[in-house]
Amino acid sequence: MKKKWVGIIGSILILLMFGTYAIGNSYLTTKFLRGYTTIDLYNILIDFETDVDLNTAKVTNATHTGEVTGATALTITDEAVTYAKMQHVSATARLLGRTTAGAGDVEEITVGGDISQSGSTFTIGADKVSYDKMQDVSATDKLLGRSTAGAGTVEEIACTAAGRAILDDADVSAQRTTLGVDPAGTDNSTDVTLNASATTGGLSLSTQEISHRTATNAQTGYMTAALVLDIENDNLAEKTPVNAVASEGKITSDATAPSDTDTVTIDEKVYTFKTVLTPVEGEVLIGGSAAIALDNLLSAINHTGTPDTDYKCAAVHPTVTATTNTDTTQVVQAKTKGVAGDLIALAEASTHLTVDAATLGTETAGVDGTVGVANETCADGSYLYHCTATNTIADANWRRVSLGSAY
Repeated sequence: MKKKWVGIIGSILILLMFGTYAIGNSYLTTKFLRGYTTIDLYNILIDFETDVDLNTAKVTNATHTGEVTGATALTITDEAVTYAKMQHVSATARLLGRTTAGAGDVEEITVGGDISQSGSTFTIGADKVSYDKMQDVSATDKLLGRSTAGAGTVEEIACTAAGRAILDDADVSAQRTTLGVDPAGTDNSTDVTLNASATTGGLSLSTQEISHRTATNAQTGYMTAALVLDIENDNLAEKTPVNAVASEGKITSDATAPSDTDTVTIDEKVYTFKTVLTPVEGEVLIGGSAAIALDNLLSAINHTGTPDTDYKCAAVHPTVTATTNTDTTQVVQAKTKGVAGDLIALAEASTHLTVDAATLGTETAGVDGTVGVANETCADGSYLYHCTATNTIADANWRRVSLGSAY
């Protein structure tokens, strides 16, 4: 091999003596090589021959990094192909997917049918959601609407066969026929007897007038002639209404201060007497005497006084109020009036305290008020009663005026 290159080198040296000569696709000039001796050029070419023999002059593939990786088989990195690098779609309003059967290249899909596209907005066409495309109802006898307050999702509303029979009637007359009453709505001649009995008769409605009907049937219940007369003459109803009364219970001390950790429980709320507050929820400072301990208990129940000093309670008691207080007694009263307060539990765990019963109602029994409507008026033999506002069993809106003596 060296002999071959020596011959080539000799030829090149001869050519260099004649100026510029083409060798392959490159040009060597005497100007470029000026300053090199023949020996220098010979040594350069000998070194090149050595590199070729050793195969160290080749160029190999480098390992690629970035969006394309690998040395021989190149791989595009996941998520490296951004939208901008993808092939352009042919027009607007196109989706990418595949409509041709089977796996294959991605294709452009044009939105159509019941759905239209405008930019990024897809719209179901008017009248395109048929009954078949709607969600199935869960059972028969259902209407679609909404019974929950406010706007929101459509809900199923029960509608029985009887209800549908009324709904599909064309007019009020047809509805009366379905209900079995006077279709024209003008029949005032039919007598109707209410609350009649075989012995006392009852209330009769005839030609839109109220009268007493004599006893001619055996229906239960009755309305006397006198009561009918009261209705006709706007006479006052006779009754004795009462206002609601709150239940009360009493805690009594033997005049000795309760001991540390003694407790009083009122409707599941536990109050624990302490010589020094920890403080833990429900603690009541004893304060050195029975009177001070009861005063602090009153403050704890009502959340008055000085919280975190006289007691440790986050809020007022939810169902009772501490009322009358002495040095040795404390009365607690149900916040809601009526007999329900008699069920509120009352207990103690102390050698110096007692309660009058296991529940409220012994000090004062609860009483349910008489239900009444605003401006209702009635009377008994002693008083005239008037209801100032709607009265429930827990209210006290009845007022009374004594009838006094005859004049």
